[in-house]
Amino acid sequence: HDPDVRFSVLAGHLEKDPFISSRLLRVANSPLFGGLARTTTMEGVVSRLGIKQLLGILQELAAEQVFTSRDPVIRNAFRGIWEHCLGVATLSRDLCAHVPTLDANAAYLGGLFHDIGKPVVAAMLLEVERGTTNGSFVSGGVWRRVVDECHREVGSIIAFRWYLPQEVAQAIAQLDTYDLRRGRSTSNVVRLANGLCKREGLDVKAPDLEVVTRVILQGRQVVRLTEEQVEASVKGLTHRVHALTQARNESDAGSSTHVFERSVG
Repeated sequence: HDPDVRFSVLAGHLEKDPFISSRLLRVANSPLFGGLARTTTMEGVVSRLGIKQLLGILQELAAEQVFTSRDPVIRNAFRGIWEHCLGVATLSRDLCAHVPTLDANAAYLGGLFHDIGKPVVAAMLLEVERGTTNGSFVSGGVWRRVVDECHREVGSIIAFRWYLPQEVAQAIAQLDTYDLRRGRSTSNVVRLANGLCKREGLDVKAPDLEVVTRVILQGRQVVRLTEEQVEASVKGLTHRVHALTQARNESDAGSSTHVFERSVG
C-alpha cells in the first residue's frame, strides 16, 4: 500500500519466500504475457505484473494458505471449501461484466474470502481440543454449528485486518441475506454467485435445491440480471475451477517449494 515503494525493495521481500516467489514467476511467465522474454528475477516479475496485479495475486495466495494444513484429513476437507471459494470468486467477477458500476476485483475478493472464517474457526477449535486431557470436548454436530455460526464475523474481521476493500468485508458479513436497499451491490452479487455455485455442485455438501433455487431467483431480481446473462456466466464454471485447482496442485507438487502455515492475526 506504499505508493513510493521501490521495486527492488519489494522484490527483496518476495524472494525470501520460495512458495510465493515460485508462484509469481509462473504467473509472470505464463501465456497471459505471451511474447515477452522469460524473466527469472523477482524484480523483473514485479515490474512485469505491476503493483495492482501483484496485490491481487498476493491476496489470493494469503487466502489459499488459510485453507492449507499439514494434516491430510484437514487438508482434504479444506480443499473442497477452497474450490467452492474459487468458484464463487470467479463467478462473482464474471457477473460484474453485466454490472459495470461494480468493481469486478472487489467482487472477486468477496467471493474468494466469503468462507475464509471457516478454516480459521475450525483450526481454533482443534487447538482447544488438543489442549484438553479427555479427548474430544464437543460433539461433531456442535463443532460444525460453532463454525457455521461464527465464521462470517471472523471472516469479515480478517478482511478488515488484511486491509481489503470495505465492500469485501461487507460481502462476507452479509452473505446470508440480500440487501434489498442496495440492489446492484458487491455483497448481493457474491450471494447470487454463492447460490449458483451450490447449484452447480461446487460445494462440500449436497445443496437443498429448493432453497438454492429461491436464492438464485431472488438474486437475479435484486441484481437485475436476465436468466440468459446469468447462465452465460455459469457456463463451463465447474470445468474452469477444477482445471485451475488441478494445474496449481500439479505445479506445486512438482516444485521444490513448501507450503507453510501462517497465523491470521
